[in-house]
Amino acid sequence: MTKFNGFISVVIPTNVSVTKENEKLVIAGPLGKLSVNLKSKDTKGILSYKITETTIDLAVLYNTKHAFAFVKTLASLLEQKIKGVYMGYMCKMEVKGVGYRVSVENTSDVCNLVFKLGYSMDKVYKLPKYVKAFSTSQTSFCLYGLDKSYVNEVAAKLIALRTPDAYQGKGVLKTGTVFRLKQVKKR
Repeated sequence: MTKFNGFISVVIPTNVSVTKENEKLVIAGPLGKLSVNLKSKDTKGILSYKITETTIDLAVLYNTKHAFAFVKTLASLLEQKIKGVYMGYMCKMEVKGVGYRVSVENTSDVCNLVFKLGYSMDKVYKLPKYVKAFSTSQTSFCLYGLDKSYVNEVAAKLIALRTPDAYQGKGVLKTGTVFRLKQVKKR
């Protein structure tokens, strides 16, 4: 993303194509298609854009802080979509706790995650079609998808199944998440 005098250019890789269809930008790449509805994002008419073969040029129509911030946010969103169809996004997660396990069950059209989280029954989470999962061990798994926001949304819902305990750190969490454990009250 390069910036010069109210313009922001988003670079398009060679494997990715961007086309305009009815106020939507359709971004197609080797892994799939994603679209961005610019009319719903830009309700105030703050921005104009031009698509070339190698860049998407975004221009600010009004010289305000709000307009610059909006265009920068939209440029970042477009970069995420382009990276998604080019490489995809992966979120590594783990289950911590004694006896806590996770397994991936793939059927013909549905992918389910089965969690053993210390409850009397197993928790089964049906993944949406736009997110895939695979297990690397009994306590760790990865989520993969084209859209970063969808992958993070599913990760947040999985963390909500068993939020990490503040005293022992048991639960479902993203790999590399660091949080302080509380000390047990001493007498």
